Amino acid sequence: MANFNLKTSKRGLWAIDKIFKGKFLGFGLIEVLIAMAIISITALGVTQLNVAAVQAEGDAVNRRTALMLLQDMADRMRANRRETDNAQNSTYITGGTGVNNLNCIGTGGLTCWTTYLAQQDLWEWNQYITQLLPTGSLGKITFSSAGPPAIFIVSITWPNNKGITQTASIPVQGRS
Repeated sequence: MANFNLKTSKRGLWAIDKIFKGKFLGFGLIEVLIAMAIISITALGVTQLNVAAVQAEGDAVNRRTALMLLQDMADRMRANRRETDNAQNSTYITGGTGVNNLNCIGTGGLTCWTTYLAQQDLWEWNQYITQLLPTGSLGKITFSSAGPPAIFIVSITWPNNKGITQTASIPVQGRS
């Protein structure tokens, strides 16, 4: 059975101490500190999990962007079959006289011969890589096989959130 002891405080107010078999009921300082430590550790774990999820999302966005840019260049190369037929001598491999904006697409520009179009494609592709992927990203096209058909490997490397280099590549096949 519980005993109720009425006590007077220094200010004259009454306080009730609930005593059960000689022990006070309620939470002591130790229990409160342990509960706060458990809650703090749990909150820290949830925060770390959230940070890891945000980093993983950033890596996924970069991978998706790289794959989109790979597909873009593959489509450009397939559309410019005369240049890809040059196999290892293709401007897509050699870069021509330099990868720069020839302004051969649209009005008022140069007539877009296959070589100029390949240089324009490379320039635009590198601009997209620079703008859409993290600093240090690099696009590269290599010649894989003379075939027939000629096979090119289009690849992009970029650093992830932890500084580890990621690579994605796809093959592009020339005409048979």
